[in-house]
Parts: sequence; C-alpha cells; structure tokens
Amino acid sequence: MVSSVTSGGTRRMELGGSAHDLINAILKQIKTLRKRAEQLQKQMLNETDPAVRLQLSKEIIEVERTIQLLERQIMQIEEAERRRAKAREEAQHAMALENQASPHHRKTGER
Repeated sequence: MVSSVTSGGTRRMELGGSAHDLINAILKQIKTLRKRAEQLQKQMLNETDPAVRLQLSKEIIEVERTIQLLERQIMQIEEAERRRAKAREEAQHAMALENQASPHHRKTGER
C-alpha cells in the first residue's frame, strides 16, 4: 500500500510546503515502523516459547495497523491539498473572468 504513496514523489512536489513536510515526516515514521516489524518478525522466527511468539505476533499486527493508519493519513493530506489547489484554481479562473468582463464597467465608472 505504501508503494503507491511513496511513488507519489512527483505529486508531493506539487503540495504546499507544510503538507510536503508533514508527509515526509510520516514517511520517516513508516520507514522506522517497517524496520521494527522486520525485527519483530526475525525475533518471532527465532523464538521457541509460544507465549512470547504470541506476544511478538500481536506487536507485529499493531505495528502494521499503525503503518496502515499513517498511509491513510498521507492519502488524506494529499486529497486535502488537491481540493485546496482545485479551489484556488477555480477562484483564480473566476477572478480572471470577472476581470475580463469588468474593464468596460470600470472605465465608465471612473469618470
């Protein structure tokens, strides 16, 4: 799931600075959590005590859930930024149309 998020580097370049920084911070957290999950999996493979293996398994599941939560958070940030960008574009377009229509009115009103 993260592959689709991390492959969006080009899209992130279009994001606002704070969103870009936030996404980068979240990606660092995800990277750290993935390493933790790998460590826990290695531990579990080497563990013989069923109770310890069960606890390690639960920890792995919790780390994976946290990763999924962070991935969803990134997608939400990207979607919010897309909506903001679209609203900005629409506002700029509306202003451009208004400016095209109103120069004639301004000239007559300036006298």
